[in-house]
Amino acid sequence: MHIVEYRQLIVMTLFFFSFSLATVSGEEQSAEQWIQEGNTYQDQKDYDKEIADYSKAIDLVPNSYWGYTYRGIAYMQKKEYDLALYDLTKAISFQVSDATAYLNRGTIYGIKGKYKLALADLDTARRIDPQNMAVYSLRAAVCDESGQYAEAVREYSMAIGLNPKNVQCYMNRGEIHFRQKEYDAALLDFSKIIELEPAKREAYLHRGMVYIAKGQFELAVADYTQVIKLNPKDVDAYKCRVEAYCAAGQYALAQADSARLIALAKYDGYYSRSYTYDKMGRHKESLADYKKAVALDDHQEMHFLYLASEQNQKGRFDFGIILCDKLILLNPKQAAYYAERGYAEYQSRKYTEAEADFTKAIDLKPTEPNYYDGRGNVYGATGRYEAATLEFRHCLELDKAYDGAYFNLAQALELAGNKEEALTYYQQALEHKVTDQAKTKTEARIKGDWDSTKEWI
Repeated sequence: MHIVEYRQLIVMTLFFFSFSLATVSGEEQSAEQWIQEGNTYQDQKDYDKEIADYSKAIDLVPNSYWGYTYRGIAYMQKKEYDLALYDLTKAISFQVSDATAYLNRGTIYGIKGKYKLALADLDTARRIDPQNMAVYSLRAAVCDESGQYAEAVREYSMAIGLNPKNVQCYMNRGEIHFRQKEYDAALLDFSKIIELEPAKREAYLHRGMVYIAKGQFELAVADYTQVIKLNPKDVDAYKCRVEAYCAAGQYALAQADSARLIALAKYDGYYSRSYTYDKMGRHKESLADYKKAVALDDHQEMHFLYLASEQNQKGRFDFGIILCDKLILLNPKQAAYYAERGYAEYQSRKYTEAEADFTKAIDLKPTEPNYYDGRGNVYGATGRYEAATLEFRHCLELDKAYDGAYFNLAQALELAGNKEEALTYYQQALEHKVTDQAKTKTEARIKGDWDSTKEWI
């Protein structure tokens, strides 16, 4: 969910409510004073003091709609969502004719991924206060997150109709258009933001991405250059301009920007220069810079695991190995990191290294079937078929539903000279998911063809 966007929109839902002190009891007057005291801490983001004051108001007036509503919002801003839901639901039980509690409860449901409940609350808020722009903006965000993109665009358009100068709504609507490859519509939204706020860097960066997608590289470069004029040290603008130059085949300019980036932020600069070298086909230099960038990268483990998996899926195994090296440096006790590196090494035919990594993974977590499958493939690829059969058998002992192990065990048995048992596993392999190449080999063996595709696959 777009948490930042919600945070920006939540602010719109906060407004001060004043009782007519002349017509309420002394306890109600005291409660209102505690609420107003709590409100003074909103700008300071001192949520604990807010909550303490709203709680005092609730102690005085147990059915205080605004006490529960504001305390719920404070809990929401602390990300204590269950407490916030309780308070906002309690507030709604006292007063159903005000939109504030519905708006904020709908926001929490959206953040928690409960989209139907979120939309129901926001629909109620819209019926109560149809001119409240925040209702449409929040409803649009929920629709966007739940995959209802056309509805999200309509909601943002309604919000813009109520406030034609709200740049965040143009930004969000433009992002949806971009993701949907509706590039002309995206251009209109990002250009409108620039018209409203000529110094809005994000609008230039986003519009530049649209120009790249449309193949209009010079216009993209112009937008990124404008951001650099606004701030000559804007790292993101240089990174984007490197991408635009590379897309246009202007590698010398991309290298020049990469050099500037290295001076500003080495980590980003090395990544950008690695990207440039890669586009130029200079693999060795690309790899060297990528290694430098990863060494400087201070992201958390999941960031590197995602990148390693992505690089390996793309067949860029050398890059995957570098990322796994970083993962293992960060956490040398995590078996999955050795297995991921072992996979990349196996695909790179670095069998000695792959065997060592799968063995390490097994030592750390001996109950994981795919580690035995990985080491079995190393044994198979290096002609150690008896050892391979043991690995695949162990894999299936741990997980009888492990798809690839049936085919792998079959070809290991075949290459070890045991065609009769191999045929049994080839037959079982067809009941599980196998690659197209493995399926072709399996079907040939079942038909009695033992001469085609004799090598390990």
